[in-house]
Amino acid sequence: MTTRNTYKLILRIDPKPKPRARTFTRMGKVRTVSTTRGRNYEQDLAFIARLHWKIPPLSGPLRLDLTFHLQKTKGVPKGRIWPCVRPDLDNYTKAFLDAVQGIVFKDDGQICGGEVWKKYSKYDYSYIEAIFSRL
Repeated sequence: MTTRNTYKLILRIDPKPKPRARTFTRMGKVRTVSTTRGRNYEQDLAFIARLHWKIPPLSGPLRLDLTFHLQKTKGVPKGRIWPCVRPDLDNYTKAFLDAVQGIVFKDDGQICGGEVWKKYSKYDYSYIEAIFSRL
């Protein structure tokens, strides 16, 4: 954490996208459920966030600057910074926001602005960097 109104959270975990929810009909009722893989990832991310976030959830309007640092795969040329591949940036963001809601901030509706990036990590591991600022 940096200043009184800006908070930095770095989580050393492989960023993963939020999978699409599965919808089905059972006994005439439509049900939508998250996949087990998606729930497990969000639980892991929430666990790590709780270890690092030592203050109560932030309240009020917030700016979020979020960067997903992805580990380079073998086929990626040296010097390449930006991964122009799937998964989509918004799916990474959804998984992150759902996992840290109630830990870092009260509700994801508090996020009023910011920037979101995905780039290749300069280290040999992946991580998520989030900077929250009070507005």
